[in-house]
Amino acid sequence: PIALAVGAGVAIVLANGAVAGELESGALELVLSQPIARLRYFTAHVVFGLSSLALLSLSGAGGMFAGQQVHGLPTPAIGTLLTMALNYLLLQCAWYGLTLLISVFAREAGHAAFVAFVLAVVSYLVQVIAQLRSNAAFLLPYSINAYYSPREIFLGNFLPLKSAAVLSGVALASLVAAAYRFRERDLP
Repeated sequence: PIALAVGAGVAIVLANGAVAGELESGALELVLSQPIARLRYFTAHVVFGLSSLALLSLSGAGGMFAGQQVHGLPTPAIGTLLTMALNYLLLQCAWYGLTLLISVFAREAGHAAFVAFVLAVVSYLVQVIAQLRSNAAFLLPYSINAYYSPREIFLGNFLPLKSAAVLSGVALASLVAAAYRFRERDLP
């Protein structure tokens, strides 16, 4: 849970600062008053955010490898660790995309971040409850966290296609919707 919270926190903070945070501070109006296209500004934030999340994911895999070496635990294959890092990255990209989508509709960074954090916590709690209670299992597909599957990767040495497809789809759809909304949005 700590790694999920840290990753989601980083994704939410990066995405929230890209639009709502810059708008609230007044920096967005200043930057866009220069001869820079909105799409270029938006793309720069997305590239930076996704690159940062990729670095975080690889650092986590490296930390897992180092920890297992230090404590004498059996170390999974590098391919397994990289697949786990990819699944973690896709989960954080989904949170980044959803937060960016919330951010392009918001005027205040605090409100957008709060909504994104509540969504992340609710998603996690829904996953936990749906896994513990069989009568709540129908909720599992509605939790983004349910598509983070390190156990399946560790045991089967592959990323379930459904998990990759759902997380990639959520990230891509929300990033495209956020880019469209940002392009059309009036600045206050």
